[in-house]
Amino acid sequence: MRFKSFNKFILESVNTEDLPSQFYKRVKERWDGGYDIQVIDAETGVIENPDMLHIIKKTPKAIALAYSGIDNNISKYFWLPNYCCKIKKGGDGNLYLEIPSYTNWFKDAENSGSLEDFLNDFIEVLEQRSADKIDKLGEYVKDEINLLLDQIGLESNVVSIKNKEKVKFEALTDDGKLIELRKIDQNTPSREIKFYPDDKAVRPVFTIELGPKGIANFRFNVKDKYYNRSVYFSNINDDKYFNYLLKKSMGIESAGDQEGLVEYFNEVLKNYDWDYQMSDDKRAYETGQKQSDLVRDIKTLLSDFLSEEKIDSIYKEFSSNK
Repeated sequence: MRFKSFNKFILESVNTEDLPSQFYKRVKERWDGGYDIQVIDAETGVIENPDMLHIIKKTPKAIALAYSGIDNNISKYFWLPNYCCKIKKGGDGNLYLEIPSYTNWFKDAENSGSLEDFLNDFIEVLEQRSADKIDKLGEYVKDEINLLLDQIGLESNVVSIKNKEKVKFEALTDDGKLIELRKIDQNTPSREIKFYPDDKAVRPVFTIELGPKGIANFRFNVKDKYYNRSVYFSNINDDKYFNYLLKKSMGIESAGDQEGLVEYFNEVLKNYDWDYQMSDDKRAYETGQKQSDLVRDIKTLLSDFLSEEKIDSIYKEFSSNK
């Protein structure tokens, strides 16, 4: 198959942002119809970078181009006579092979067609390598999500992974949840993970931002009101407030989860600084204000299953004993 414009072929056939090191900038169609190709001069005959074309051999009259195939073996050499090309160092410090169109070698349709086929074959190898990398990355995504589901106490398992764009993945669980994240490589944890109740939902019911030193920042959507909770994974099981928000955001809270929230409300009120507004200590005031905001949020959540009178009676039990 022949392509009228190799550069056009790259832009139409390949998701260029997925190709390593912006490969689409490495093979450029020249103003005269020839090519400028970024290369590595492999004096040792070894392919240093599998995502680059290499000048693998030189003779007094010609040079040979080659690349690393999917099997990691060196491709067949493509020979170019010295008179039809020139090796130059670009302003960016990289090495370029200039192949103008006006030489007798390039004007020969068989020669220019063979060069185009060689470059197209190289692109196909990069596409396959990129696809293989995405598939492998998807396996790491699956393992990462399953571990996370276990850590936060959800009895779900990933049954399928889809690569949506670049390094964005979507995972579907056996109970219909949709989980969205970006994963750059196998060694880098995903920074933000979004959980949807199903694949039809527009907004996530909660998101997780992974912070330093094992801290996870959760943002729960409960009836279009957002609640934030920062936790260590090791403490999640004992965090009654977190567990209620988690279950409530997905609409699977139980009577036990409700009891846990009431217990947490009592714990917060027991340690509440009722006189923080009178304090001259800025830090004490800010801490008291955060506690006040927390009490307000818990009251809102409690109102889903407790009467206003019951909530007030719990509150007054502690405020009257200050």
